Formats: sequence, structure tokens, C-alpha cells
Amino acid sequence: MTSFDPEILQDFLTESGELLEMLETDLVVLESTPRDPELIDKIFRALHTIKGSASFLALTNLVRIAHAAETALNLARSGEVVIDRPLMDLLLEAVDVLKVQFVELEAGEDLTEPEPRLVDALNQIGAETPVAATATTDGGGGGAPDMPSAWEGLPGATIVPLDLPSEKADLIDFFIMDLEESLSRFQEIVDQLADASMRESASDELVGCAESVGKSVEFFDLDDMMS
Repeated sequence: MTSFDPEILQDFLTESGELLEMLETDLVVLESTPRDPELIDKIFRALHTIKGSASFLALTNLVRIAHAAETALNLARSGEVVIDRPLMDLLLEAVDVLKVQFVELEAGEDLTEPEPRLVDALNQIGAETPVAATATTDGGGGGAPDMPSAWEGLPGATIVPLDLPSEKADLIDFFIMDLEESLSRFQEIVDQLADASMRESASDELVGCAESVGKSVEFFDLDDMMS
């Protein structure tokens, strides 16, 4: 398991553990109100925060299941799917996996790998071609996905291949998807800032999103994105 300062790990276990408890309680409430947009958004944000913090600690197995659940919930947030009984069962199963992983993390043990069946089922709900479920690494301890050809030829663009250790290369796909989601969310938040009644909450969320992206950028040593 990745070695981190005990204080950092304890902070993660405390803060994310509280979110996990809240998440489980909120899912139970959501069973009776499956179309409640505020509750769905609250659950999504809790998963997103847990996943983001786990990414910083390179807890790949934890990130994988949290991201899959988050991906499925994202479509519920947009109203494209309804959280029915089968989806709720999958989400509760994902929370059970997270709870086991938290116990293992606290005990200093390797984290349980989530069942491919569960990850695939959640990803299939969230996307027709789930990137996280199909992504592979070369197993040689490094590397990163090919850069999209759309970047080639852009004025001032310089493509620099990433040389990442295996534990970070395993997470790069999640980072790319998170970055895309965050950029989309940034625009929504900026629009909310124009509404005086939403300005305070939107400002807080904007800071939170920026800090989350900043931590991920720092984790992957992408200094040019910070300048």
C-alpha cells in the first residue's frame, strides 16, 4: 500500500469517514425520494470529495469504485436516469465496498479490489463506453495515455509526454475525466455568481472546485497548469 504521513492518512480517514457515514444515511433517505435533486447533488459531492482525496493518496482501488458510483449518479443529477431499485442496490453495494476499504486502510492493509461486475455495471449506467473500466496500463511502471490529436498544431501548444510511476499512471484517466467535469462545473458556478441569492454558496463551491483541481495537478506534478 502507498506510504503516507500517518497524520495525512488520519485526516483522510476522519474527514472522508464522516462523508461516508453521511453518504450511507442520505442514500437510505433517497430510496423514498429518488428524484430529490438537492439530495442527489449532496451525495454526488460527497463521493466526489472522497474520490478526490483518495486520488491524492494514490488509493487506486478506492478511487475506482468511488468514481464508478459518481459516474452513475452524475446522470441522475442531470435527470437522464432515475435512481430505481437496481441502481440503488448498486450504489449501496459500492458504499459497502468503500466501508471495507476504509477499515483496511486504517489497519494498514492493502485495499480490496472492487468486483469488475460492480464497477462495470455502474460505469455502464453512467456512460456507454466507460473509460475507467476499459483503461489499461502497460504494466511497466509508468506512462500515460496518448494525447488527443486535437491539441496538435494549436498556437503555443507544446506536447510533453508524461513519465509517471505506475501508481499515478493508473489514476490519470480519472484525473482527465475529473478535469473535464470540473471545467464544466466552473461554468455553471460562474453563471450562478450572477444571482445574488446564490452568490455566497456558489463562491464557496468555486473555491472548493479550484482547490480540488489544484491538489490533483500538484499530485501529477503538472506545474505548467498551475502557472
